[in-house]
Amino acid sequence: MRQIIESRGRFDWQLAVCNDDVTASFHYPGEPSIYLTTADFGLGYHDPGEDGCEVGHVVSEYRRRSQTETATGKLLERTLAALTDDHETVEPTREVVA
Repeated sequence: MRQIIESRGRFDWQLAVCNDDVTASFHYPGEPSIYLTTADFGLGYHDPGEDGCEVGHVVSEYRRRSQTETATGKLLERTLAALTDDHETVEPTREVVA
């Protein structure tokens, strides 16, 4: 089950929980996607992003890179809630539709 914690729009940063993995990602047409994730994606040295990260690192990097105004503590709280209760839907704090 995938829960979006916060989305900055279709071609901008998104923070989401999918099963037991937390991922911040950026997808823009014509550019390589960037992933910061707790999962093991098998990213290599030259791949944009990082895998096998701690939850706090993914959340803080999402906040820094997306330039969201949502506090790190609030994002982390919502992320941890999504990780511990996969039956409850966590509403995104902001979603921008491009």
